[in-house]
Order: sequence, then C-alpha cells, then structure tokens
Amino acid sequence: MTPDFEIITIEQTDPRYPWMFRVLGDKMPSRIYACGNMELLRHTKMVAIIGARKAIDRTFEVADEFESNDYIIVSGLNQGCVMAAWGRIIVIIATGLDMVHGNTLCTQILKRGGLLLSEQPSGTKATPYCRIACARQQVALANPIVVVQAALKSTVMRAVDFARKCGKMILAYRYDIYNDSNEGNKYLLETSIAMNVTQGCLLCRRMNFVWFVRKRRGRRNSGKGELKNRPNGPNIRSAKRCLMHS
Repeated sequence: MTPDFEIITIEQTDPRYPWMFRVLGDKMPSRIYACGNMELLRHTKMVAIIGARKAIDRTFEVADEFESNDYIIVSGLNQGCVMAAWGRIIVIIATGLDMVHGNTLCTQILKRGGLLLSEQPSGTKATPYCRIACARQQVALANPIVVVQAALKSTVMRAVDFARKCGKMILAYRYDIYNDSNEGNKYLLETSIAMNVTQGCLLCRRMNFVWFVRKRRGRRNSGKGELKNRPNGPNIRSAKRCLMHS
C-alpha cells in the first residue's frame, strides 16, 4: 500500500470506533477497517444517500443540497455523491479496502479528505451479504436516510426496513415516471413511509435552526445539567413537530 492509502484496524474498544454502530445490535462489527480522515466520524450531522449507483445526476442534486447545509455525506462508492461532497464524505465499501486500492474514485475521495470504511478484511470480495451489511451500516451512521432509486425487491428496501426500526427519518426522490428500477420510491411515498426529498430538505434546514438555538442556550446554561446527549440528526418525531408548526 502507498503511504496515502494506509489501512488501519479499529476495534470496538477503540475510542475512534463509531458509537452509532451500536444500533446494529448483534450485527455490529467487532472491528472495522478505515482509510482516510477519521475526524469525519466525530461530526454530528450525517445524511445517508442510498440506492444511488445508477442515478448520478439525481444523486449529485441531493448530495449537494445536504452538503451545503453542513451535512457529511454517507454513501456507497457513488460518483454523484463524491462530486457533490468535496471531501466531506464517508464511503462504506462492501469489499476489503485493499480491493479498491488504485480505484480512481477512491483516490479522489482520499485526496479531498474523505474516509473509506469497511468491516471486511483485506482480500474479501463483495457478496450479497456484504452489500446488505454495508447498507445497514450506512443507515446506522446517518440520519436522515435518502432513497434516490430503489426497486421493490432490493438491498435498498431492506436498508429502509432497518431504518424504520431505528426510528430514522426517511426521504425518497419523487419521479414523474416510475418503472421497475424506481418502483420502491413510489411505494415509500404512497404509503407515507418516506417523505418527499424536497419537503425533507426544508424540514432539515428548519430543525438545524432549532438545534443551533438550543446549542447557544446550552452554552449559557452550562453546568446546570440541561443539555442531554441527542442522536445525530432529525428523527420522525421531530420532523412531525416541525410540520405541525410550519
């Protein structure tokens, strides 16, 4: 490996291990492998963009909107996300990290200050199980979850099921025309499992303002025990409160 592609092993007992993975329960990796800017894991605002592999333009549009609102992008190895994030991106890989050494997109991510993560040891190739685990980890790290494109029966929809169990806020891209490749989006929107991306982005901006005010109040009241640890990002309950007052 070259010096700019140094893979480090992070055990569960390591303080750098992402605490957000605790929602994975017995699926929480005993160790993960990382390459790049570990400081990104300390950020409290992350958005997972899933189902984006074949929808580069739409992915760029969504990622750019959240990145401009100070979110770290969490995704798989997707060109649209990488282009929009400008280094503020955590990419979870379904293979061992050594398998993407030399990949143009990965090199670009690392040069811009991004981070590559995987639970797979070196030499591991992608399998259906690895892809499902990868999608679950994206959901675990972030909130909200944005579905760009999903078939009804797909790894993305399984990730959405996990996001619902975790109480995550789910957004889905709305299409003018639906087909087999994006029928999952139609289902999520029609059943109100997900919110339209446009509406969701507006809510996230409003909630960011509320958090900013609370943070300033917390600083004034420091030492009085009024601040409590909160999960990163908005959830369904807080989104509904914003809707009621919009």
